[in-house]
Amino acid sequence: MRKKKYNISLNQPFLNGNEKKYLMDCINSNWVSTVGPYVKKFEYSFSNFLGSSYAVACSSGTAALHLALLAIGVKKNDLVIVPNLTFIATANVIKYIGAEPILIDINYNNAHLDLELLEKFLLEECYINKTSCIHIATEKNIKAIIPVHILGHAIDMIKLKKIVKKYFIKIIEDAAEAIGVKFKNKYIGFHGDISCFSFNGNKTITSGSGGMIATNSKSLAKKVRHLSTQAKTHKTEFLHDEIGYNYRMSNIHSAIGLAQLEKLNLYLDKKKKIANRYIKAFKKIEDLTWISPIEEIDSSWWLFTIIIKNKNISADRILEELNINGIQARKLWKPLNMLKPYKKAIFVGKNTSFNLYKNSISIPSSANLKKDEQDFVIDLISKLLKIK
Repeated sequence: MRKKKYNISLNQPFLNGNEKKYLMDCINSNWVSTVGPYVKKFEYSFSNFLGSSYAVACSSGTAALHLALLAIGVKKNDLVIVPNLTFIATANVIKYIGAEPILIDINYNNAHLDLELLEKFLLEECYINKTSCIHIATEKNIKAIIPVHILGHAIDMIKLKKIVKKYFIKIIEDAAEAIGVKFKNKYIGFHGDISCFSFNGNKTITSGSGGMIATNSKSLAKKVRHLSTQAKTHKTEFLHDEIGYNYRMSNIHSAIGLAQLEKLNLYLDKKKKIANRYIKAFKKIEDLTWISPIEEIDSSWWLFTIIIKNKNISADRILEELNINGIQARKLWKPLNMLKPYKKAIFVGKNTSFNLYKNSISIPSSANLKKDEQDFVIDLISKLLKIK
């Protein structure tokens, strides 16, 4: 019997709801651009789901982060703290403004920004001047921190808030990978000053492309909406009071996003079951572990990511074999301090992020991943590590 050939995606969209219905409604009504009823419906439904007072749809998760930084008042030459292991957009948006990132190393077990290292850095390398946190070596103002809920695992927001509160540092949650995740009975995105989400095609829910900003601050919501519409001040005339951006989400993208949001709990349930099957299988493998959420803290399990501990076979070799066999897998992001734009950035740590990057692989985690596909992934990894 001929062996089945697989082509297993890493994390593909699951479009099984009202997407076509809502899209046809947009087309039939001619509301296809950056205004229309689905934009408002999506924003309302999202804020209602999250429990936030306001939600502003925008063109991408990157746009959301950029707008959030501008709204809280980050300016040229300010400093913003980010984890050293994250997608480059988290740092790039800081540079858009002319500010600079401070790269804090991570915790090896959960891949989060290392909170003990953060606390030590603020205590030993910074001082408070009235209502500002000043970095001693540069005499620059540390205006904000962007914690990333990496791979869908929530960072300990209570501990983080306690650390930064006395330093007057604003919190922008990067929840691009963690929609629907709860921390202390509140959804992620509810704990900082402002939060940012992504609906890219590889996220838990997608709008094709797009992002969302959530906040409980009326003034912040008003500011990001204003900036996202080219800072236009008049309904009928082209009057603008500052530099703005075309960061709006279209009615078509909002229609897809709304349909996806309606199915979010189903997708989260499916992804958690997939993660539990991986965990059950991989517990039997001595030379393998995985990036886990903090104990008793929720996760969306956006991408299940294994850590190879076998000295006889590298993560790169396993990744190569997975790809050869039709399994889409990938490494984590290369640490920011190793990338050309950020080699001279302020870095705090000992290269823990590099060690995790070197040894880890994200494996198929789609909500519609089939059982036989997951079994194939598990069996191949087990075989490569010579353990059944």
